[in-house]
Amino acid sequence: MAEEEEILPHRRRKKQKDDTPSTLPLDASNRLTTVAGNLPINSLRRRFATYLSLSKPRLSFLIVLTTTAAYSIYPVPALLLTSTTAAPSLSTLTLFFLTTGTFLTCASANALNMLFEPEHDAKMSRTRNRPLVRKLISSRGALIFAIVTGITGTAAIYAGVNPTTSALAAFNIFLYAGVYTPMKRISVVNTWVGALVGAIPPLMGWTAAAGQCATGAGDWKELLFGEGSAGGWLLAAYLFCWQFPHFNALSWPIREEYKNAGYRMLAWVNPAMNARVALRYSVLMFPVCIGLAYVGVVEQAFIPLSCVANGWVMYEAVKFWRLEGAKGSARSLFWASVWHLPIVLELVPNDLVGAELYESGVMMERIMMQKETKWDQLRKAGRFASEQYPNIDTVVKCVNGLAAAIPGNASYTFRCNNIDLYNFKSHTTLGSKVGEGSSSWGWTSPEGREFIALGQADGAAFIEISKEGKIIYLGRLPRTTGARPVIWREIRGFKDYVIIGSESETHGIQIFDMRKLVAVDPSSPKLFSHEKDLAGHYNKLPIGRTHNVLANDESNFIFSVGALPRNSSCRAGIIFINVTDVANPTSPGCAWQDGYVHDAQCLIYRGPDTKYVGREICYGYNEDTLTIYDITDKTKPTIISRTSYEGASYTHQGWVLDKQWQEWLLMDDEYDEVLEAGLAESGNSITYIWNIADLSKPRQTGYFRSSAHSIDHNQYIHDGHTYQSNYGSGLRVLDIRSIPSDPTGGGVKETGFFDVYPEDDNEEFGGLDDFVGSWSSYALFKSGFIFVNTIERGGFVVKMAS
Repeated sequence: MAEEEEILPHRRRKKQKDDTPSTLPLDASNRLTTVAGNLPINSLRRRFATYLSLSKPRLSFLIVLTTTAAYSIYPVPALLLTSTTAAPSLSTLTLFFLTTGTFLTCASANALNMLFEPEHDAKMSRTRNRPLVRKLISSRGALIFAIVTGITGTAAIYAGVNPTTSALAAFNIFLYAGVYTPMKRISVVNTWVGALVGAIPPLMGWTAAAGQCATGAGDWKELLFGEGSAGGWLLAAYLFCWQFPHFNALSWPIREEYKNAGYRMLAWVNPAMNARVALRYSVLMFPVCIGLAYVGVVEQAFIPLSCVANGWVMYEAVKFWRLEGAKGSARSLFWASVWHLPIVLELVPNDLVGAELYESGVMMERIMMQKETKWDQLRKAGRFASEQYPNIDTVVKCVNGLAAAIPGNASYTFRCNNIDLYNFKSHTTLGSKVGEGSSSWGWTSPEGREFIALGQADGAAFIEISKEGKIIYLGRLPRTTGARPVIWREIRGFKDYVIIGSESETHGIQIFDMRKLVAVDPSSPKLFSHEKDLAGHYNKLPIGRTHNVLANDESNFIFSVGALPRNSSCRAGIIFINVTDVANPTSPGCAWQDGYVHDAQCLIYRGPDTKYVGREICYGYNEDTLTIYDITDKTKPTIISRTSYEGASYTHQGWVLDKQWQEWLLMDDEYDEVLEAGLAESGNSITYIWNIADLSKPRQTGYFRSSAHSIDHNQYIHDGHTYQSNYGSGLRVLDIRSIPSDPTGGGVKETGFFDVYPEDDNEEFGGLDDFVGSWSSYALFKSGFIFVNTIERGGFVVKMAS
């Protein structure tokens, strides 16, 4: 007694804590069974509590958590969206099927586990209160519950997610109930099998997300072993490793109970090995987490952060090994592992993952591949054979919402409002051998004649629009010698020239003098020569390709944006090209700081932000942000601001409302409708309204949601209206004059449209969110004629009726 009195109180409490065998609380099934046992026999609450107890809700919730974590970690933006019909997308409905199905399959496996071993459960304090031990439900009832939940869960995942994820769920039921459960009484290898069971759910979450973003067949080979699958396997490996320090610490305090129940666990069969295994796998979590950064699932900052969390578990595992589970070391390791799992998963923020998706180019490649897949389908179906589309040489009025070019023929009946059709010429008529239209731009001669340069995969065609709105073909400029035909061909105007860029390697930027067209005899269209007829050619792009081109007449600069590769010195940003001497373009530098730029508008600034008045400003549309640059000093450009927005999926293009007072701009996102992200949850085209009065703090103030179900692509603003090329829904014209007084977009009105793609008119929602129809339009002519270049057919000339 005297010796005990000499021990200080806090040391006495610590000694009692260390000497007391650590016990684990009853699991949720035991507690629910206690609740159920105290309820009336035939009550619904008793039945519900019994069935919930069979599912082991706490364990099932943990499995759902790891599945959902992997789904959310998968590198894709706009995770929680609202549709399973658009692909690729990651939607709340898909997530619902995944989580519900996972919980049900877990419930099935857990019920089978209890069904197979009630006599063994009765021998352990943690499990002796389970419903089959207490006879709150019959074996037949438990079996029916397991079958129903198993079938329902796998079916939900099959229907709402994908067959591969469903197969993994079904396999895990078998592995847990059919292999792990009987093996517990045979060999300590059961722990490794159980760890494998725990590793499969994150792989399920990964394949669920990958299936929504698949660019190929989306079969099990692509989802499990295709590009980007390494992230799923590493997450599975992480959960596999985590379970050893967790379970080995958990089983240590109750090792005698496991022994008495007949379960062969390392904790009593080989205690030393039990501790070594816990330590070994706590160490292995380090390279697994580093691997996640190495394959690009997370950023490099994840490595030191995860090492801190892994170091904590390893420290407790070392204590557990050295102290052989004594002095509370088992309890400390158990709780460290419990907290470790959510901490590490929380260290993977979705915004970093999304940023990596854009910075790496994966998102752009995914979109381009999706387009190529669609266009290849159209080629095989004969849709790109433009000679099949007859020219339309008579004016076709829009009457009762339709412009019937060939009455009674749905393929030549175009939905419309307040816009009449004046002329149509196919790509074949316009000199192309392959068609596949893209960009276009216009030029007005000093005499008022109106000309268009339009992009096709194999070059650029030149036309004049007559005073009657007829297309007059004048000739074409082939692609650069040696460059292959590519549909991406962008054209912009610079003074009396057009500049032409392409995604074809070695193409460079062609500079063509539109004044050459004035003297061309339409009866003898001219085939211009790349070698002889260009005013200039810029051939210093990294590999000769550029995604887009733009120009600023005031500064005598043209620009290349999206010139791959991304690891070049300019990082596919804005390349400045001085064309003061058009014949000898030179580049003084580039804006590389924000990486890839998809499109931009560069202007001499006039507006309310007084510190930038007179400076050259670029509004960059940079995949996931609106990025504003000051490029006045071409050798030292700076970023003024970089701003994202709700639902950012692929920031594509935009235009200021007024070049003379740059206070507002409109922006479109090419992928938000496909992903049904944010404001585009319905799949209808969204136009984003931005206040740029403070260039350092641009604000999205509102939006306009189109009535059409389609993807927006390009828009240009003229005289208080924006003229949008929205793929399958064609040309859409919005009156935007109300924006300065109502920046929410509430006053924006659609004043006309002309749908150039009747093939999707009978689809659900009246149109497809797909890359078909209109690529671009040019509506800046004084005459009011609007030229629309389409991917499949050719060129339309239309005009507002009023």
